[in-house]
Amino acid sequence: MVFLLKTKFSSEIFSYTDEDLLLSRLLLNATHSSLPLGHRLICYDWLSHFPAQQLNDSQPPELPCVPDSLVAEQYRAFFPTIFDDTDVSTHKLDLLSLCYTPTDQLGDSSSMDLMGCLTVLHKATQYGFAGRHAVALFRSLFTYYKRHHNTALAKQIFKFVLTTVMAHPKFAAHTVNFVKCAAKVTPNSPHIVDLLQQLTEQTVSSPVSMTVSHLADHLVILERAARETYINPAGVIQFLYQLLSSTSLCSNGNWAVGNGVLSVCRNLLRTHHATVLFRDMGDLLLFIASNFNDIDIRDRARFYYTMMTNISSEKLHRVLSLAPETGTEALSTMIEDDLSTPSYPVAPPVKFINSVFLTLNRVEKNRTNDYRKRDWTVAEKKGKPLKGTQKLEMIF
Repeated sequence: MVFLLKTKFSSEIFSYTDEDLLLSRLLLNATHSSLPLGHRLICYDWLSHFPAQQLNDSQPPELPCVPDSLVAEQYRAFFPTIFDDTDVSTHKLDLLSLCYTPTDQLGDSSSMDLMGCLTVLHKATQYGFAGRHAVALFRSLFTYYKRHHNTALAKQIFKFVLTTVMAHPKFAAHTVNFVKCAAKVTPNSPHIVDLLQQLTEQTVSSPVSMTVSHLADHLVILERAARETYINPAGVIQFLYQLLSSTSLCSNGNWAVGNGVLSVCRNLLRTHHATVLFRDMGDLLLFIASNFNDIDIRDRARFYYTMMTNISSEKLHRVLSLAPETGTEALSTMIEDDLSTPSYPVAPPVKFINSVFLTLNRVEKNRTNDYRKRDWTVAEKKGKPLKGTQKLEMIF
C-alpha cells in the first residue's frame, strides 16, 4: 500500500528521506532468506519499478529501471548465491543488468561483473544438469543481450552460449530458442551468423559415432541453421547421407529421427535454389524413400523429391514456406491459383443437382425365391441380323 501511494502521489507526501528509508527497507526484505519466496519476488519487482522522485526522461516510467538513489555499494545485494532459488537468481541478474552499463571495450569491468554473476547458474549446466537452472541461465543471457546488444558484452554472451552447447549438446533447444529471441532484437546481428556457422561446422565435421548419441539435439541445430542462406548445404547433406547409410537408423525406422532429417531437408529446399541441391539432395531423398523403415517418412521423402524434380524453385519455395504458416486451406488455394486459368476454372468439389436422375421402383417377387428370371431380346448375333425376334431366358 505504501508503494502504491508513492506511485500515485510521489513527492506530495514523501520526502527524499522517506524514499531512502523505503528503499532500504525494500532491499532488506528482498535479500532476507527467511521470508517466503513470493514475498521476496514482489520486493524485487518493486525494486525494478521503484517510483522515484525524479524519473529519467529517456526511460519511460513503465519500463524497468533502478532507483537513482541506489549506490554502487548496494549492488552486491543483487549478486546470486548458491542458496537462492532460480527465480530469485533470475530477478537478481535482471536488476544487475540495469545497474551495470557495459562499454564497447572488451574486458571492461561492467561486462566482467555481469558475466561473473552467472557462475551460480552456470555450475549446474557445466555438469550437464538441465531443467530450471538451464532455463534461468539462458533467460538471463537473453536479458543481458536485449539491454546491451550494442556493447562488447554481446560477443561474450554468444561465446558463452557456444562453449556451453558444444560441451553439452542437450542444450541445443535452449540455444535455438535464444537465437530466435535474439534475432527479433537484432535481425542482422553478425554474432548470430557466427554462432550457427560454428555449430554447423562442429556437427558435420564430427564422427558419426559421436553424433548418434545426441542425434536429436544435433538435428535441432542443423534445422535452424538450414534456414540461413550463408550455411553451405553440401556439407549438411553429405553428413545426413553418411549418417543414414553407415548406421542402422533406416532399418530401425524411428519416426522422430526421420522427421528430424526431413525437416532439415525441407528448410534447405526452402532456402536454396533447387539447382544447387539437385544432385546431393536427390540422392539423399531417394535413399530415404527406398530404405527407411517407416511408410510416412518414405512418402514424405518421395513427395519432396517429386516436387524438387517437377516444379520450379519459386513454386517449391512457396509450397514449403507458406503452407505451415497459413494452413492447408491457403495451400489448396495457392495450388488452385497456379493451376487454374480464367478459361478453365477449377470445378468445386461438390455439385448440387436439382433434377432427379435415380428412382427406386418396387419389383414383384418371381416364382422362386432362389432365382430371378429376366427376358433379354437379342437383335444381333455375331454381327448378323436375326430373323424375327428371339428371346433368351437368363438366370443370374
